Amino acid sequence: MGLGVLLALFSLALLGTAFIDSGSSGGSEDDEPSNPDLEIDDEGNLYGTQGDDVITFDDIDDGIVPTTISTGDGDDLVDLRVPENWVEDNPDMSLNDTGIPDVVDMGDGDDTFAATYGWLEFGHHVLGGDGDDSILAPGAFEAEVHGGDGNDTIDVSESASTVVTGGAGDDHILTFVGYPGGTGFFTSTSGGEGNDTLDVTVDHEFWFPIQGEDWTTDGVLGNGGVDHFIVELNEGLELSDETVSDPDALSLFQEDFSFLENSDGTAVRTTALTLTDFDPQTETLQLNLTPESDQFEVGSVRIEGDGIVVTYIPLEYQEYLLPREIMIRLDTDGLTWDQITLAGADNAVLSPVAA
Repeated sequence: MGLGVLLALFSLALLGTAFIDSGSSGGSEDDEPSNPDLEIDDEGNLYGTQGDDVITFDDIDDGIVPTTISTGDGDDLVDLRVPENWVEDNPDMSLNDTGIPDVVDMGDGDDTFAATYGWLEFGHHVLGGDGDDSILAPGAFEAEVHGGDGNDTIDVSESASTVVTGGAGDDHILTFVGYPGGTGFFTSTSGGEGNDTLDVTVDHEFWFPIQGEDWTTDGVLGNGGVDHFIVELNEGLELSDETVSDPDALSLFQEDFSFLENSDGTAVRTTALTLTDFDPQTETLQLNLTPESDQFEVGSVRIEGDGIVVTYIPLEYQEYLLPREIMIRLDTDGLTWDQITLAGADNAVLSPVAA
């Protein structure tokens, strides 16, 4: 057995119960193909066996460029992450030259799939099949990831225009809301039947809370079972010292982000996420509210009729920065604080249900 196979199998053993480490490399130390005898048919299909198959980036880079990969049954590993030095060692090539498959069907078994950040795009499909699968596809764009039956672990963090389903079983899905390209760019996430954990990062990297009127914010569904939702939220917009010290830049800042202020001078309430099928009688919610900037702190967390409202209070530049009123829309009928846990804020900020 070659060194590449040993390393890949060792990786599979480590990743069986947790998310795959996105910082590791898909290649082996000696860059030898892990499956030197792999062949594709005339239609571009590569078929595995009924055993535990291992396919890595080295196989794709070695000239095997399948349209589809079907691993068959078994606990398979398809690790298409780019080795750390590949781009540097191949200056005349792009990642597209390696030909990532359009479809990867992992078949039955406890399978593991991994792709380099942003490499799963434009119609690529990953199918986990039956079994407890681990799928790592961060930065996916216009792709589909389906876990299938079993207790799957799926990471599509920082993805856009992507469809993700967990299928039956108790799945853990790490997903994303916040791509600033319009309503069509949101990742649609469904846990499927089973008691799922849906971990949603609402990213305000682009300096503004998402507007409920203009953005689709309801793309995260539990869909059956008693689900647990984790929402990673932050305050969004930051004001730099450089902007404050430059009158022209400060004027532009105030003009560009005037939508955050009502006509009476109060803060506009924005909707970051809608949990359409959250059951307030049985399901639970964890809020991770650590501010991105030292300019803000969590002022209050309130249960209201339409959802949960988080207020971030500015600690500096109060003459330019209003508090941030950010809502997570969900059914609150019967919801109590016993079903909600906080991270990044003290329970002292909790307020009772609004009258």
